[in-house]
Amino acid sequence: MLSEILDRQWDDLTINYAETWSIPWVVPAEERDDYEIHLVEKGEGRFCIGGRNYAVKPGDIIILRSYEGNSFQPDEPDFRHVFVTFKMKDSLYKDEMRELDRQLAQIPLPLTPGNVPELQQLFYQLHKTLSVKSGQYMFRLKMLLGTLVCKLKEGCMEKPGESMDDVRSAVGKSARELVDRVIMHLQRNYGTGIRLDDIGRLVSLHPRYLCTVFRQVTGYTVNEYLRQVRLERAKRLLLYTTLSITEIALETGFGSSQYFSRIFNQAEGIEPRMFRRTRALDKNSIKK
Repeated sequence: MLSEILDRQWDDLTINYAETWSIPWVVPAEERDDYEIHLVEKGEGRFCIGGRNYAVKPGDIIILRSYEGNSFQPDEPDFRHVFVTFKMKDSLYKDEMRELDRQLAQIPLPLTPGNVPELQQLFYQLHKTLSVKSGQYMFRLKMLLGTLVCKLKEGCMEKPGESMDDVRSAVGKSARELVDRVIMHLQRNYGTGIRLDDIGRLVSLHPRYLCTVFRQVTGYTVNEYLRQVRLERAKRLLLYTTLSITEIALETGFGSSQYFSRIFNQAEGIEPRMFRRTRALDKNSIKK
């Protein structure tokens, strides 16, 4: 979404800073209103953004909005970041900026792209361009920022050492076969704690890109499909076994009876116990 906003807000976009930094800082909430992208070059430490804490190491990327307030505390005295800050005019009053903030808060930070050297070069090109400020420098800054955002997105989708062209080619040739492998894995292992990272390794795709391919082929996210598999299995267990609700919840991978009951009720509009009881009564009435 960030790249789309940069495109739409091109005329109102300004890049304020692009430099390296090696001093701990604290920015109070509502003191500034710009967006920041940080690349950790050296040393480890902790970002605090709007009360949320993130441990970082060299090669990690952090994206934040300074309006929330933020700080950085290094774990060791020798550290260095390179960063860029930018803002859009009257961003506090734009709905799409609020939506961007919501999405940023949901991103599992820090980002760990597979193309750090390429991103690092773009950061330093931004730094040089802003320092020199020769003719039409703001236009060049915008172009560099847009390239940085697009390359960051690509770097987070691909595995280190594997180009996006390689990934797209492999998926384009055998997307259905790949998704079939994932579906088979879900059907065989629905009762276990399935993680997207594990599925990604199974089919040699980054989890985020895997989700995109899976949804294009099936119309569902991986989690939606897995939940449906578990619910269908749970319904059969409710109807045709004497297992307790807790046992069924554990057998189908929901983990607890409370969580199972909540998800079942949301999907079926009825509690598991009532579902079992109602269907049992229906079957008895048919027999009579």
